[in-house]
Amino acid sequence: MATNFTMTARDMVTQAMREINVIAAGENPSSEEMQDGIVRLNSMLKSWASKGLNLWRDTEGSAIFPAGTRSQALPGALSISSASVVIDPTNERPLAQWETDQYEVLPNKAAGGEPVAYSLVQSTAGITMRLWPVPARDTTVMFNYARITADVVNASDPVDVPQMFQETVWKNLAVKLAPTFGKVRADPQTVAAVAADAGQLMNDMLDYDRPSSYMLGTDLDGYP
Repeated sequence: MATNFTMTARDMVTQAMREINVIAAGENPSSEEMQDGIVRLNSMLKSWASKGLNLWRDTEGSAIFPAGTRSQALPGALSISSASVVIDPTNERPLAQWETDQYEVLPNKAAGGEPVAYSLVQSTAGITMRLWPVPARDTTVMFNYARITADVVNASDPVDVPQMFQETVWKNLAVKLAPTFGKVRADPQTVAAVAADAGQLMNDMLDYDRPSSYMLGTDLDGYP
């Protein structure tokens, strides 16, 4: 029994255009339409990260902080959920996560020692992790993070979503593409029906991806 059904960017764009009757069954988008579709597909997938759609991209990474190094960039990370210092091959010590304002008011940011906490700096370039105290020895930090959605570069590239959400992607992409073709090629009533279905699929995806529990509050462990 096969269970490896996947859709490429070409499949997604083609199905989205067929869904709103811009092209008929058996027809394919032009090269220009395919490129426009890939741009909108990438933009849509990247924007979904702001909705908290990260569970299927949760993974683990590590960063080495040489002695005296306060901060390190974490390429490919969208958000960090936890971090710990490696003590030995079988033991780790959790680090407290501080908010930016907690870190910024520290009077002794350059103090050295064994790190007890980390703070994150987010920018368009990505996430940077800052440790406090600054490691007095070479230190390896393990962290759990949500990775950035993989880019679609070519029409043959796979789309970075689980199988169960592929229909959610191409139906929402159909809604995003509709204004490009206007009323002449995209029937408003058809688009409205597709939009309603796409919205329900989006809600289902958000419900599935939502964590089972949330913890409110601020972690002040180790705060001086």
